[in-house]
Amino acid sequence: MRGLIHQELDVARVLVSIALVMSVLLCGAAQANDSKFDKPLEQALASMKADTPVTLVYFSARDCRWCTYWEQGLFRDSAGQKFMKSVASKQVKMVTVKKQSLSVWHQPDEFPAEVAFVRDARLRDGRITDLKGYPWFSLYVGQTLVADSFEWDKDMLPAIEKVAARKATIK
Repeated sequence: MRGLIHQELDVARVLVSIALVMSVLLCGAAQANDSKFDKPLEQALASMKADTPVTLVYFSARDCRWCTYWEQGLFRDSAGQKFMKSVASKQVKMVTVKKQSLSVWHQPDEFPAEVAFVRDARLRDGRITDLKGYPWFSLYVGQTLVADSFEWDKDMLPAIEKVAARKATIK
């Protein structure tokens, strides 16, 4: 009996260690993602004109549970309402690109004409392969990618608010 308890404790220690290592790695990846877009965002803000379009592209899949949760739950309730009631929502055009299934690549015809530049920029070997999860959000100032993440509150909303605040000051 005592040996079994020690084995369970060892397994628990290993799992906790793995969880700690993963959290450190994920935090590092999130920080890398933040810094990756700091410069493009600042450059886009500096060169922005009053008529520069700002586009939020929402990538989704018809069979994605998290996308459904986002579309029918979270976005409609807290995060989405905060965005929709903000001044930023008036300055940002949101476009949805929804694929048939998580198991297939995005097809070129899934991209509305107004975001064909997004499709062309992300297309590699006939496939869109650089999205790291769903739902996924990409923010463009003109045709410059300035934020790219699946984290709405942490990454996307702050970037949108910065862009909207800058756009509001341009005459």
